[in-house]
Amino acid sequence: MCSLRLSTAGVLGLQTVRLILPWLGLWFCSCSASVFIQAPADQNAETIVLVWAEPGAERQASVFRSGTPLLFEREFDTLPRVLWLGYAETLDELRLSEGPMPLPAASERGRPAPEAARALLSESGDAFAPLSKEALRIEPLWHGLRFPPFGALECLELGGCPRADGCELPCEPVSFELPHPELPRADCPAGWTAGTVPSLSALNPAREPQLAAQLACRPTLPAEDCEAGTAAFGTGTSCEVLGDCTLEWANDLEADAVFVRSGVAPGGDGTRLAPFATLREARTARPNARHYAIHGRLALDEALQWPQAASSSLRGACATRDGLSFVPGGMIRTPEAGALAVSGLRLTVPAEFVAEHPFVAWADTRLELTNVDLRTLAPVDAIVSLGATVVLERVRVTAPAATHVAWLDSVSTLDAEHVSLEGGTEQTLLAYVEGASLRGALRMKHVTLRSAAVGLFALGYTVTATALTAQAEIPLLLQQASYALNSVYLRPEARTSVTDGPRPVSMDGDTRIRGMWVEPTPEFRYSGFVFGLRADDAWVEDLIVDASGAADGFIVEGGRFEGRRILSINGQRLGGISSVLDAHLEDIVTVGSDFGLALATPALGVGVAQVSSALAVGFRERGIRDTSPPNLELILRGIEARDGTGHGIALRDASNATIEDVIARNVSAGTATVDFPGSCINLRGSLQAKRVQAMDCEMAGLFLEFGTEATLRSVSIENAKVAVVSEEPEAALLEPWMDGHVCGVEHILVDTNLTPVTVHSAPGCTRP
Repeated sequence: MCSLRLSTAGVLGLQTVRLILPWLGLWFCSCSASVFIQAPADQNAETIVLVWAEPGAERQASVFRSGTPLLFEREFDTLPRVLWLGYAETLDELRLSEGPMPLPAASERGRPAPEAARALLSESGDAFAPLSKEALRIEPLWHGLRFPPFGALECLELGGCPRADGCELPCEPVSFELPHPELPRADCPAGWTAGTVPSLSALNPAREPQLAAQLACRPTLPAEDCEAGTAAFGTGTSCEVLGDCTLEWANDLEADAVFVRSGVAPGGDGTRLAPFATLREARTARPNARHYAIHGRLALDEALQWPQAASSSLRGACATRDGLSFVPGGMIRTPEAGALAVSGLRLTVPAEFVAEHPFVAWADTRLELTNVDLRTLAPVDAIVSLGATVVLERVRVTAPAATHVAWLDSVSTLDAEHVSLEGGTEQTLLAYVEGASLRGALRMKHVTLRSAAVGLFALGYTVTATALTAQAEIPLLLQQASYALNSVYLRPEARTSVTDGPRPVSMDGDTRIRGMWVEPTPEFRYSGFVFGLRADDAWVEDLIVDASGAADGFIVEGGRFEGRRILSINGQRLGGISSVLDAHLEDIVTVGSDFGLALATPALGVGVAQVSSALAVGFRERGIRDTSPPNLELILRGIEARDGTGHGIALRDASNATIEDVIARNVSAGTATVDFPGSCINLRGSLQAKRVQAMDCEMAGLFLEFGTEATLRSVSIENAKVAVVSEEPEAALLEPWMDGHVCGVEHILVDTNLTPVTVHSAPGCTRP
């Protein structure tokens, strides 16, 4: 028979003595335990408290009045463990309503029990025989009892909460739910439609209903290419006729307009009733004419020369019927000091065209194209502006053999609305300014750029675009200017190689984006970032980047960046990274990347990164990580990483980090290569954490690397192999861990060799 004898007889003479005995674990066999308690006769005012528990059972407390020798004796299958034994002056001192018992002095914590205390625990037979054989039934008392802490590990083992003033029992688990981050909005412009994001279809709609039903805006385009004289601008499913084909001649013709009509007999006088038969006849008879009305298909076999006039025009009524066919030597230039308006015409340039370009707009002039279908098969740029103002409205330009469909050099201005530019072996639209002091301007609305190596390349330009569509190997390349983009749909097409090169979406300059969807074609393959932004000042809202077929989702570098409602999908490495001096991120979601969201600062800068309301789902290495040098102030609030492998949240080297309301759950090892994969939260550096939850972790709830200094408040770890893996187990940050909760773990603390620093195990978890 094994026995435990506890006695106070004639040993302690001090008033109010409290002993912390967390190390007491003396029983290993199944036997009968006898506990004998006898208080010294001169301690009548004291109360003796014994707190004990059987393995896996709730703790129980027994209270004895000093001076009254009592005995309890009970059979145990597995002998209990004494958790705390001490004195209190009065019973009121134990009651929850009176607050916790005072803490022992800090110098007494963790020290061995004094000799007198060890004598009380002697197993010396009947040395302390009871004076009475009266039995006492042990029943749970005061489940809200607070008593002095005997160490954070022991408190967590019981399912208690370590607090600054003691261990609270019982302790409610740390429980909070984060609201789902607000997803990008689908505020579609006129004629665009909102549809689900295809790459999210693999998600479980029952588990991720908001994500799986995510909508984004794309232009509405016809299923097939439009016929000559018609165009699609992304505003409807059918091709639109350019011009009014119910009219014989264009409306609003100038009073001095010269009429030219194909198929009539030569010899007319240029009036509506007797039009000229060809443009050459008209220009010969009326050399100073500035305005021409055209009906039918005419040939242009010369360079049109305009008088020094304020304005000139070529006007048809219907682009499916009226137009000009360029022949070798034919071209149109704006007047040297004035404007040229072309409307209601279909213009065709054959492959054998030998002039410089079909359209050239000189500096300080104005070129207006309205209801025009321009197609060139020659290797020449369809529209060239050398510092002019170009206005395009309801225009389709197709130039598959051209280097550029439209080329704006010097300091040009482009105003384009309902425009489709197709083709170009290099750029569809090139706007290029040499010299940092110069600045051109692009203003676009409902513009579609298609089938080129680069959709839009703007260097040194101010770009304002609404309802912009670009489908190209590199849809958007903007540099050294400022950009305001609203409702943009970009579709990177198959690249010729997988080597790093210009990013499919690359912006360098001050940027404002509201509503952008980057969706590559299924054939797209690229080894770098899909979306790259480098700016001194950038502001982005409602961005969706699909990195399917690419290595990474998006990167932001530079000075200040504000991002809200950003969704990054299927990056093979990074979902997104912010490497800026001042980053403010809100409502960020990454799905299916090796690394979900990575935060950093430039090597030579002192930065601030604030992230609120972020979610990483399906990551393969780390959900959210900080990879910065130790000069980043990191603030995370409302962060969740779930359903991935590796580490859910990994904060590295931050010199000053604050995290609040953070959840990492359902993290497995998988094929991740990080240290101790399957750990929910990995910490290194200096940080303060409040309301942190780690759940269903294959390895550790917390993995603490060498040199970590942390203050943890309200931390909950549920269902993990171990609660904490520490490279410094002696300073494992458990002492400052307050208001914590641990349950369902094999060990509370192990070192990096998985050697238990303590054999304490935590009880199972009870969830609502």
